[in-house]
Amino acid sequence: ITLVQETLNVNKDYTLLGNANVTGQIINSQTGRGLSDAQVSFYFQDGGRVETDTSEANADLVTTADSLGNYSIQNAPTGTFVCVVRGSGFTPRVIQDIQFGTGDNPQDNTVLVEKVGQGAIRIILSWGEDPFDLDSHLTGPDGVDRFHMNFYNKNPIPSVNLDVDDTSSFGPETTTISTLSIGTYRYSVYNYSDQSTNGAVGINSSPALVEVYDENGLVKTYTAPTASSGDGNTWRVFEVVVDASGNYQINDVNTYINADSSSDSGNFRTGAKNASVSLTDF
Repeated sequence: ITLVQETLNVNKDYTLLGNANVTGQIINSQTGRGLSDAQVSFYFQDGGRVETDTSEANADLVTTADSLGNYSIQNAPTGTFVCVVRGSGFTPRVIQDIQFGTGDNPQDNTVLVEKVGQGAIRIILSWGEDPFDLDSHLTGPDGVDRFHMNFYNKNPIPSVNLDVDDTSSFGPETTTISTLSIGTYRYSVYNYSDQSTNGAVGINSSPALVEVYDENGLVKTYTAPTASSGDGNTWRVFEVVVDASGNYQINDVNTYINADSSSDSGNFRTGAKNASVSLTDF
């Protein structure tokens, strides 16, 4: 593996060898399984060299995921790196401040998100080992009433789909809105593993992460807010408000409510009646 450093138009080659072994897996947002042929690039930040150009040609360590999405780099140097993961038809993902130490360095699974078309939105939920099962809930206008998307109603209207439903830790859970209609969409995360009013604590401590993508890539990132016992079992994350011209705005909510069950459509549709939550349905 070679580092090429250019100074005053003179190229100097340095061999990057060390005693760090790096492994990980790239996950396809649309299947929840490994993504083959993803390119995983690392950019060295030690020794006074802080990388700002993360183009493919400037990578210091490069490998390609196998048919199961797994990758491995042996005898890498120790230090601090930026990682960029790329795949054909997917939004590149940048991960900062990755530490390589002596010995084995297993990396967290990395979800690569398939690009969406103009006017579409894709929502990615991920979390830790506990709770075992967090659930995505989306409500919104269907022209007559309000739909309620969840694990038992994954495709409530043609333009909304729960692409991936994960029930065994980590995620991802992937929701896609292919076409936005006039009205308000609300996205929430329900702690199926702890449906008591203490469920918010598990969501926060996991910790849960929600990312929102449009045709331009990643546009919003949410981490679960601080929680206390009794706050509820559901994290109301954000709303998307669509006007008559088809323009939309993503409004942060980032609060906890309590739902009686996964089928409690009333609470998922309207939620806590506070100043941060719009109750406009249509």
